[in-house]
This record gives sequence, structure tokens and C-alpha cells, in this order.
Amino acid sequence: MRRPRFLLTLLMGNVLLVAAVMGGAVVLSSRSLARIHRRTLQTRQVELTGLGRSAVEQFWSDDPAEMIPRCDALFAGAPYRVTLMASDGNVLWDNRVGAGQVERRFQASPSPEMVEALNGRRVEAVRADPSAAAPLRFVAEPIRLDGDPAGRVAGVIRTALPAADAAAEGRWLRGAVAWAAGGTVAVALAPALLLAWLWYLPLRRTAVTARRLASGDLDRPVPVGGPEELARLAMALNEMRSSLSAQIALIDAQRRGLQTVVSHLREAVVAVDDEGRIVQLNAAAGRLFGASPAAGVGRPLQECVRVPEVVDAVAEALRTARQVDTQAAGEIAGRHRVVDVHAIRVRPAGGEGIAALVVVRDITELAALAAVKAEFAANASHELRTPVATLRAAVDALGAAGPGDVEQVRTITAMLDRHTRRLEDMIRDLLDLHSIESARRGVVAEPVDAEALVGRIAEHFAAALDRKGIRWAAAVAPDAPAVRADRTMLQMILRNLVDNAIKFTPAGGSVECTVSRQGRGVAVSVSDTGCGIPADLHERVFERFFQVEPSRTDTGEGRGTGLGLAIVKH
Repeated sequence: MRRPRFLLTLLMGNVLLVAAVMGGAVVLSSRSLARIHRRTLQTRQVELTGLGRSAVEQFWSDDPAEMIPRCDALFAGAPYRVTLMASDGNVLWDNRVGAGQVERRFQASPSPEMVEALNGRRVEAVRADPSAAAPLRFVAEPIRLDGDPAGRVAGVIRTALPAADAAAEGRWLRGAVAWAAGGTVAVALAPALLLAWLWYLPLRRTAVTARRLASGDLDRPVPVGGPEELARLAMALNEMRSSLSAQIALIDAQRRGLQTVVSHLREAVVAVDDEGRIVQLNAAAGRLFGASPAAGVGRPLQECVRVPEVVDAVAEALRTARQVDTQAAGEIAGRHRVVDVHAIRVRPAGGEGIAALVVVRDITELAALAAVKAEFAANASHELRTPVATLRAAVDALGAAGPGDVEQVRTITAMLDRHTRRLEDMIRDLLDLHSIESARRGVVAEPVDAEALVGRIAEHFAAALDRKGIRWAAAVAPDAPAVRADRTMLQMILRNLVDNAIKFTPAGGSVECTVSRQGRGVAVSVSDTGCGIPADLHERVFERFFQVEPSRTDTGEGRGTGLGLAIVKH
């Protein structure tokens, strides 16, 4: 069934109401009605001018190129003339003048009311105008910009309506009142109530549901009923409700996704509001600062993050709206840490929610690595200085030796050979260590027979063992399986361990290499009967160039490069 059109229902009711009211109305004074009508038109024109002024003040600009399209959109279809003039007298826009003329910023002769409005007050005038055949009624108001603290006048808006229209409408009203003078208001009461009832109920239902939508209740749809126009409005509101529900669901999913990403970041991320209270704290921040992410929300930053540099960086970012980068070093959550701090404001002041973010990255290991590199460079320089100085002295002594100094030449040659070998060993160890640390050499996993590997190590050191009179013992468990490992790296590890054992085991001692099954793999150990390493130095044995001897300048035969165990560790 086709619903009655709302406009037709309202129109018919209005016709009945007007006919009944006008039929029973008392004849009013035509002069008084004309005055009232004239004042109404004047008031309406003033209100329209004020509304136009308020709208124009929102986008005011002295540049016609900016004003023309905005004014065209704002005053499209206006039945009255509107003129905008800047404070310097230039006409910026007029809906009765072509756009090209305004863009050329022609200098018009300012009208008296516009000149007077530049003094800061509203002006009303009725006068003849060259652009119209009949006199016009003008209303001009000054335009002031809210951002100007001095409240100066930036321009003038003027509206114009034909003055003759008011007189003509007054005459028409006097005639209409004369024809409707005999009606009574009582006759119009019943149809007026009926008409109000016809459109009040569906409008009320729609308004109630619209208020629920505005308050965020998107579960209940708008009832579709009443006249066609109201039914279409209800259907449009239902479509809007569905669209809002989908958008809110999407935004919520994106928010949860972003929270998931932030919560899984390795860097500590803390979000605060304008007052410095925590809005969000990810898991990494909780671990770094020893705070609970859930319990920290809503608390001041300094209560959960007891690092002055972080708190100061956030405060400065909130105050200056600039990115703040700094570092902090000290006791953080019971451990000495070095951290990078980056704080930035993410929105202007005065809003709600997240105002600033601070990202804290723990660079303790990087700082320690930098210190190790610096120490490594110093140690390498120290270790290279001694053999190089010895070689320099030996070369000088060799040059000073006479032809008959055979024994001295032999001694010097032996010294050169010993220190040259030491330099070669050090350079080889440095290259091996660098290759391992920089991961230039990839791991090549292959089946390795532990017993065969130990046998090759014994063959490699057979001469050194015989020279020092050290007994070699190898014990390989019969159930030790072949393992997948990098054969070259495994040989390098065992060679360094066995080489250290031989160097620090006196003559008559023994070196033993054992291979035993451990779970799904094997355990290889090297032991000796040498001097051993004091317990207080165990933590340092893997440091580069560390040696147990108290003096680094000892040139004894057992002295190594100090890099073997560092290579084994890596």
C-alpha cells in the first residue's frame, strides 16, 4: 500500500487551517499589519546579513582567489544581492558581478553604508542604486576575525533587497486580511490538532531513535512508518546505523591490531596524555622498567618509570612539541643499563587520549660491545708492539754484527724466527676470530666421526707432545654417535684447546681428550695436568689477549697469542 506523501498531507492541513483561521479572523488594521510586515522584513534582512557575516568570518581571506569559490558555494541561489568588501575598499565578491571582474580586484566607489560599516557598526539604509531601477534597502555589517586580538575590521558584508517588494507585499497582505476577516480561530482548532497528530507521531518515533543513534546505541533500528518522506528518512537512518556499525568495528579491529603490534615490539613504548599520565604501556616497557602494563595505565609517568632522563624527555616533548632524543645510563629496575630515549608529541594540546609517545631502546649490549671493541684495539696494539719492537731490535743487532759473530747471528736469527712465528700465529688467530664474529663463513653441517676427529688432532700435535715429553690419552665412548657439525670449526676448537693444554703442561705430564655420549649428541672435553687457572680468573679466560701470566711482556716459549679461547667461545 502506497503511503501518503508527507508534503501533501501537511499542505492540505495547512490549507484547511489557513482557510478556517482566515475565515474566522478579526479584521486587523492594515496599517499596523504593514508596519509589522515591514519590520519583519527588516529584521529578516538583518538576521540574514548576520548569518552571512558569521559564515564568512570562518573562512575570510583578502585574496579573491580564495574567497570566490567559497562564497559561490555559500550564497548559491540567494534571492538577494550580497557584496563583500575588504578593509582597503577592494570588492572581493558580489553575486551580481562576474567572477572575472572580482578577480581583477576592480576599485569600486564604496557606498556610504559600507564606508560607515568600516567604522565597526551595522548600517541600514534605503537609497537608489545605479545597478537597480528601483530603490534598494541595504544592510552592511563589519567583519571581525576571531584570531585578531585587536578586534580590527577585516572587511564588510552588505545585503540588498528591493524596497518596493515590501510595499507590494504590504498591499497584498491588506487585501488578504480583508477577505479573511470573518473567520474564527475556533473553527481552525480541530483540523490543526488533526494535522499535528498526523505528523507528530512518526516524527517523534524517528527523533527518539535518532537520539539513541547519536548516543551510540546502534543495536536497535529506526522504525519505518508514517508518510513516505519520513519512511525514507527512517531507512536512511538505518543505512547510516549499519555503516556506522561497520566503521566502528573496523576502527576497533585496527585499534586492536595496532595494540598487538605495539605490545610485541622489542622496544619499550609508553604513551601518555597531556597531563603526563600513562595511557598505554607495552610488555617490553613493563619488563624494562619493572612495571605492570595493566596497573600502570592512568598513573603518572614518574611513578612507573623511575628514570629521570625518560621523564624529562617526555615533559620536554609535551612542552615544546619537538622530538627529544637522549640517552640514559644507570640503575634501571635493578640492573645497570644504557638506553636510547626518543620522545615526541603526536597531537596538539587540548585533546583527549594519547598526547605523546616515548620509545626506549635498551642498548646495554651495544654499549658493552663498543667498549669491548675499544679494549680489543688497545690490547691488539699492545700485543703487537712487543714482538715488533723485538724484531726491530734484532734487525738492528743483526746489522751491527760482524762477519765472525756466528753465534750472535744464530741467536738473533732464532729470535727473529720465534717472534715472526708469534706474529704469524697472532695474525692467523685474529683473522679466524674476525671471520667467525662477522659470520662471513657460514656453518657447513656434515656428519663428523668423533673418534676419527680425535685421531687427526693427535697426529697434528704428535711432534709437540714428543718434544715436551707429554703423554697423550684419548678415550672415545663406543656408543658415541656421529654428529652433524662443521668439521673445520670443530677441528679449530679442539686444536686451540689441545694447544693450550700442551703449552701449560710441564714435561712428564699428560693431556687427555675424552668423547662421551650426552643425550642425542656427544660431549668432547680436553684435560691436562698443567698449572691450571685460578678460580678468580675463570670468568676472564675467554677475553681477547687475556693470559694467566702476570706479565704481558714475557717471551717464554709457552706464551700464546691470548686469542685461542676467544676463538673457541665464538
